[in-house]
Amino acid sequence: DKERGQVKDTPSDEIEEQQQGPVSAPLFGVLVLISFLVESGNHEASGKLLRALVLTAFSVRLFPILRLPTIRRFSAWSLWIGFWMVLLGQWLAGLFPDYEIVALHLTFVGGFTLITLIVSTRVIAAHCGAPNRSGAPKPGRSRSWRCSSLRL
Repeated sequence: DKERGQVKDTPSDEIEEQQQGPVSAPLFGVLVLISFLVESGNHEASGKLLRALVLTAFSVRLFPILRLPTIRRFSAWSLWIGFWMVLLGQWLAGLFPDYEIVALHLTFVGGFTLITLIVSTRVIAAHCGAPNRSGAPKPGRSRSWRCSSLRL
């Protein structure tokens, strides 16, 4: 492979690739903040579209949003839909300013709320000892009525 000019990935290349995610997150955050500054100036539509573009790039780079969930569970599909609702709302707010309030409802109610509910449900289930695939409770976990009533 070296004769053709192709070099195989080394372990250090893999480590560097894995480290790009956390390093790029602050950059995306700064770009989102800049989009609010642009929006508050004389370029309202440009700021909204910049924010939609940055959120889309962040989602594509750090989340498997372009692939359908491989786990066939309600929680996996709900998270995937929630991420798409956030992006859809941002793009619609930028492209159709007359319907900004409706579009942002997609982002906040359809996206962030759905993501929050699913993540919090998973946390509750994990702390309460949700049953494993065989239906048996995990050993050493609380099986109190509070945990049972909060699990979905």
